[in-house]
Amino acid sequence: MTWNERIDLRHRKRKIFENSDDPRLKRAVIAGYDLHYDDGQGAWQECVEGYETSDVVGYTQMARRLRHALHVANNGGRRWYPRRNVPGEYIQFGRLQYWNGTSWVNVPFGTPVVTNNSIFWDHALFSLTLRTNWHRIKIEAVLKSSGAARPLRWAVSLVGLTWNNWQLSGQDNEIVAHVDAPQGWDANGSQEEPNIAVTASYAGGFIRFDADLSAAVYPVTVDPTLTLQDNDTTAIDTYVSQVAATTNYGTATTIRFCDGSANDYSGLLKFDCSSIASGSTCDDATLSFKVWNPGLDDTIYVYSILSANSDWTEAGATWNTKDGSNNWAGGNTGCQTSGTDRSASSIGSITFVSASDAYGTVKSTALTAATVETWFGGSNTNYGIVMHVTSPAFADATVASSGTFEEASFRPKLVVNYTEAGGGNPWYAWQQM
Repeated sequence: MTWNERIDLRHRKRKIFENSDDPRLKRAVIAGYDLHYDDGQGAWQECVEGYETSDVVGYTQMARRLRHALHVANNGGRRWYPRRNVPGEYIQFGRLQYWNGTSWVNVPFGTPVVTNNSIFWDHALFSLTLRTNWHRIKIEAVLKSSGAARPLRWAVSLVGLTWNNWQLSGQDNEIVAHVDAPQGWDANGSQEEPNIAVTASYAGGFIRFDADLSAAVYPVTVDPTLTLQDNDTTAIDTYVSQVAATTNYGTATTIRFCDGSANDYSGLLKFDCSSIASGSTCDDATLSFKVWNPGLDDTIYVYSILSANSDWTEAGATWNTKDGSNNWAGGNTGCQTSGTDRSASSIGSITFVSASDAYGTVKSTALTAATVETWFGGSNTNYGIVMHVTSPAFADATVASSGTFEEASFRPKLVVNYTEAGGGNPWYAWQQM
């Protein structure tokens, strides 16, 4: 018996496999990120987030087996196509420049180091990293010492695109991408807990970044990000934090579950199971992801989100609200009220053991098949899942990777084995008698 992929059933965020002995038996691998891209010829191809040799003159590396495409020059210049199949629309960035007190100067980066989906340049005062994944380009400019405490900028030119309030629109007036508000952190902060306020401005063909670094502890990281516009609400993830009750973490690369001050975190995920036909039987379902930081020994419980919270959003959810303005059904509780926000009984659990669950450890849990079955097809009652501990641990947060994590293998997946209703292989059925 083998599982063979049905190429004809591919979707941007889904793979379907069929049992070689009985075609009624299917396996769906469902992700909250792109598994495939449209090649422009009517076929879904495997996403590849790594870099390869560019075929555009003046550029050395490219990543274009994705929904978007990026070409990068040795000196840090780059050209980004938000829609890979629209070659007449792109944004072109010049070299990183800094203000030396009297004029703007190019940072003299040399040949970069390329590793998988990361390109890294180094200089005595600065370093620059580009990380490309399925829907965005994450940029980290590091100021190594106080000698680098100065404004930074990039030249920007648009071809076939319009810039409006940090959004990029195509020639058909569709919003295709946006520039995320830049974050900053010093040696006492982190990407998850930025502590440097960075301001960005766009004028005269340049994007400029400024920050008050008078009290910073070096190194300091400035993190502007270019993200594709994605209106897909069927496959999303985020987390909410009691200690930051009005903060949204929809673009975070991790999902947190508890923290060291008895302040709680809840992880929120949703996978699109609607393509599995109603009437199919869920044989089993497994949720999995990899560990980013195990924290203390904890058990994370998985609950179904109830219909009263069906309209929670990745871009709006906070501890206080499900969508940025409306409270969770149970009040200001981070989607934790049993029987109102979420189901009363857990549908799975994952135990973290700090002594053995190192970075990159695969963690998984079987989800209650009967619940997952209700997520199938047109009778979809899938409002997502919430994951949290019942008693917050007094330790560092237990942290897993999210759908925007840099390495694809770390991101959450849902694997569903199911049996289609009716039909089937008569020979197989006879063998089972």
